[in-house]
Amino acid sequence: MPYTVEDYKREHRQELLAEFMSGELFESSEVEELLKKLPLEKLLKGLPPEELLKRLSREDVEAYLKKLSTTN
Repeated sequence: MPYTVEDYKREHRQELLAEFMSGELFESSEVEELLKKLPLEKLLKGLPPEELLKRLSREDVEAYLKKLSTTN
């Protein structure tokens, strides 16, 4: 699979976000207020599922999967 411009952009965004999140800039109240205004979908877009899942407990994931299996 070739490396595309979209791949580069996604990686670059993730690197910038990681740098931003680890820096002092993230500590400022102005940034906190800005982040509160962004829709959750925008904040999570581009994060791989593994990054999202590793922040959840095993019990939470299993409960969600169980809920999905009962609704389908």
